[in-house]
Amino acid sequence: MNFSKPTGRFTRFLNDKKKYSSKGVKPRAFFPKSGETDISVYLTENLIESDIWDLGHKYIRPAVEGRADLDAHEVYKIDMCITIDDKLTGHANLGPFPKVTATSDREKKEMRLAIASKLAYISKLTLP
Repeated sequence: MNFSKPTGRFTRFLNDKKKYSSKGVKPRAFFPKSGETDISVYLTENLIESDIWDLGHKYIRPAVEGRADLDAHEVYKIDMCITIDDKLTGHANLGPFPKVTATSDREKKEMRLAIASKLAYISKLTLP
């Protein structure tokens, strides 16, 4: 992992219409998988629109429905980190979220929701 602090725009691709509405990105777009502490994002600052969509179509399954664009500086303001993944060009991880391992982890689930809500608030929904 590369621990430099990326700047500029990065993107969370959305592959489910339940992750956004006409009002914008929903917090559920930023929920990590169960047992995980990070979510997958892509560094898109230097890409043109068509290249951003191509990136999503290449790596996101089953299909890209939309995307949540965020500014790295806004993410750092809410004490989250972006860690570049050296194994896949343009890929990074956003976190850490509290690790939830049991359905009874209510406090950690609430903390995750709070973080996801902040990310949804500062993100910009872009549709194809």
